[in-house]
Amino acid sequence: MQSWYSDFVSGNESILIDLSSWDKDSLSPKIELIQDAIELGKTLKFKYYAPGGNTEREMEPYFLIFKWSSWYLYGYCLLRNDYRMFKLNRMAEPVHARNFEKRSAVPMPDLSNEKEFPSQAKVKAVFPNEEGGEYRQAIGVLYAIAYTLKMSYKPDYKMEGFFEYVVPPLEGFWWQDGVDGCDYSIKAEFNWISDSRLLDFVTKKDFDWAVETASEKKKTDCSGAEFLVIDEGLCVQIMHHGPFDDEPATVAILDKYLEDHGYRNDFSHGRFHHEIYMSDARKVAPEKWKTVIRHPICKL
Repeated sequence: MQSWYSDFVSGNESILIDLSSWDKDSLSPKIELIQDAIELGKTLKFKYYAPGGNTEREMEPYFLIFKWSSWYLYGYCLLRNDYRMFKLNRMAEPVHARNFEKRSAVPMPDLSNEKEFPSQAKVKAVFPNEEGGEYRQAIGVLYAIAYTLKMSYKPDYKMEGFFEYVVPPLEGFWWQDGVDGCDYSIKAEFNWISDSRLLDFVTKKDFDWAVETASEKKKTDCSGAEFLVIDEGLCVQIMHHGPFDDEPATVAILDKYLEDHGYRNDFSHGRFHHEIYMSDARKVAPEKWKTVIRHPICKL
């Protein structure tokens, strides 16, 4: 594909692909830069957005991928020493770096939804655990915003691409400073982010409107919530049945599975123990709770 001095890429003489969006710059120059890097055998250096901020990356690029409505770059990440997928609109300041010798037998990217594109990990509204904050307060704020967005079709506010939907389940990221994974024996030292997935058509503008509207209608300060795009990378998950206190036994099964298949947990900055609460703890007995436990992983 060749791009011109515009937002378009031509597929052939009768197809034009507009790579710009309503609120983002065109991806055409970035795609051209990446194509050149792949063809010339140049590594790419760039900043990549993560929940905790930007990270500096350098990678050997191999494939440009278009899946559903987004562009991705697949290659060998020199920071993680493993093959990784990067979303183009989260890459900033990409530049060619050094020459590299292409690796033999590069594995094809796994494009299954369960691995590289988890449906629960796209856009989140989060309420950080600030000093003096309360978990219940965070949940109340999340639900206020989530239901304001869900019912947005009733007032005059309109979101492009909106359709009626069920509010996704509550989620949570958990970590402890200086601990690899989770030590359930010291629960008081947990840090957390309470979050709820937003549907893909919800933009930052829509989110800001919902925060303002929910604060006014609910008489609750919702300004502590944030709009974040979270890319968890390669993960493994398991369904836990029962009380939260029984989670270590389920995590042990997960760890054994990783060991048997040549993987390990990869907890690091922005990659945390992740829980998705499929049951309403207010209405369901603890022994019947269902919780998805998701861990970031990498190859041994």
